[in-house]
Amino acid sequence: MSESELLAYIAGVLDSDGHITIKRMHPNGEHKSYLFAETVSLGQTSPIVVDLCWKRWGGRRIVRDRNGRGKHSKNLSVMYEWCVSDRKACAAISAVVPFLRIKTDQANILLKLREHKNLGYKETRNKKSDKNGGRSRLLSDETVQYRTSLYEQIRALHDNSGKNKQTRMA
Repeated sequence: MSESELLAYIAGVLDSDGHITIKRMHPNGEHKSYLFAETVSLGQTSPIVVDLCWKRWGGRRIVRDRNGRGKHSKNLSVMYEWCVSDRKACAAISAVVPFLRIKTDQANILLKLREHKNLGYKETRNKKSDKNGGRSRLLSDETVQYRTSLYEQIRALHDNSGKNKQTRMA
């Protein structure tokens, strides 16, 4: 199998069984500013593609035994999951985005967030200095607004995922 065939195969699995999203964490005692994380995950009853993605892009590989949970859980297969975030998630999506058919919009929004994060501190952080005389680590209001808009766009696509699916053909 050629490299492009392999990436097309992974893209097809992500289109059907994957999740491409942005996680937003509100400020709390642990961090003082919003955090936005690019996240890609995949769950299957076979470990083949999960292991392929895990070996290729890193992240976490999780095995869940689903038997005994809930009244409809008899004879459920083991679930294999792969989850990756931030730069590694974007590396995976960058590789497969030309082959995605269903989740292209989510992938492009994810890549926009990474592009914005790559601008660096000067463009995305508050201009005022912190108490130690250095640049503030808090995201600027404009940065939070922009990243929140990306978060909301991807959420809207998830909310409408069962309705009017558009398939992009090459």
